[in-house]
Amino acid sequence: MASGKRTIVEELVSKVGTVTPTLFVGLGGCGCKLSHRVAQHLRMHPDYDEKYKDLTKFAMIDTNINDLEGFRDLADEAFLISDFEKGAYANLASGRDFLDEDTYFTQWVPQDYRFRAGDTAGAGQIRIESRLGSYYQTKHSDLIPKFRKLIEELKSHEHGHSRMGSSEIRIIFTYSVAGGTGSGSHLPLAYLLKDLAAEVGKAFM
Repeated sequence: MASGKRTIVEELVSKVGTVTPTLFVGLGGCGCKLSHRVAQHLRMHPDYDEKYKDLTKFAMIDTNINDLEGFRDLADEAFLISDFEKGAYANLASGRDFLDEDTYFTQWVPQDYRFRAGDTAGAGQIRIESRLGSYYQTKHSDLIPKFRKLIEELKSHEHGHSRMGSSEIRIIFTYSVAGGTGSGSHLPLAYLLKDLAAEVGKAFM
């Protein structure tokens, strides 16, 4: 690289107001592993504490409790989305028990499908298992307020290295479509986080 170009790049990297607030979201075993590795590398950067610590957040989401525990050390938030009785909830949401039918639920859940009973060992390569987990957690748990908090923290005006003159929030999903958790939950969660980010800035995904 020419001397002049090197000087320009170094200036852009080092000066105040050049870091875009970024949320990394790992979905499933593969996705969490990728985001965890990014977090490891980022923490090795000499300017991590000053520039990047407050402007990068990491959230891990999985249906496998054992895999998820291995990523909590570097996660700002970790969500186990399979920690409920799926069969019982499906009966309630479908109207088979004493509640009225959840018409959004019945749009995508076949009437004859039987969810895995209380399984926190993963989605078993079954996408609908993860889809139910993300749906349940957004509707009945604290997933939304916790993500809203992460996004609001990223956009705090106290961060001196945040990119100036821009309301952009970058959201990066890491996942695989070969398994169950990431392939079954990435679309609804992406739309959810895009809407949450739009409340405080401009989402870039």
